[in-house]
Amino acid sequence: MLIMFGVAVASVLVEAFLPRRVRYGAQLVLSLGGSAAALVAIVVVARGLRLPGHSAVVGAVAVDGPALLLQATVVVIGILALMLIAERQIRVKTPELAAVSHGHGFDAFTPQAAAIREARPNLRPTARDSARPRCSR
Repeated sequence: MLIMFGVAVASVLVEAFLPRRVRYGAQLVLSLGGSAAALVAIVVVARGLRLPGHSAVVGAVAVDGPALLLQATVVVIGILALMLIAERQIRVKTPELAAVSHGHGFDAFTPQAAAIREARPNLRPTARDSARPRCSR
């Protein structure tokens, strides 16, 4: 937990002080490296654990087999999520899709979730779009 907290603080500092062009790579290396270090630390603690376990931080944190298994599971899922979210562009292999994406590929799913359909010029509106009620702001 302390490793992940330290990486989070370092990540905020990277975001604040590094120039934009190097920020993405630095954040990715920092996040994956910190997550891998946390996973290694969990494995080291698990190997040296004596049953039935113990508590830490004045009883606020349990250090036993199930707790370490859950921590390792969360870290592994976090690493997989980082790799999925870090994908910047999906390359297209068919000529039809390459023509639609102007040869650059499509953005990965992460920016697509925030995209407004009307803001993407390569999509044509359908009859279903015109029947959809508009939100008033």
